[in-house]
Amino acid sequence: MPAPRCSSGGGSNFGRSPRWLLLLGIVVGLWYLAILGMVLKGSGGHRGAMSALPGIVIGTIGVLTIGGCITALVSRTTKCFDSSCSGSNARDGLP
Repeated sequence: MPAPRCSSGGGSNFGRSPRWLLLLGIVVGLWYLAILGMVLKGSGGHRGAMSALPGIVIGTIGVLTIGGCITALVSRTTKCFDSSCSGSNARDGLP
């Protein structure tokens, strides 16, 4: 008998991102933060705060991306373990 699968209610996976995509989103968010660091390091003395504004916007998007991906990963793991899943599906967080 196959192990029970985690699901989000009605059996539909609509709106759920694969785990690898969420991890990739965290990497992209970290890259945005690296861009922020490069912009802030390179903007010293040119035009002040206005030259750093695009970097700050990109850094903010990076923080929001990382936060959203971590929230999705945590809620996915919590839902899976709360629904008494077992086997490899629960361990991998698969739907």
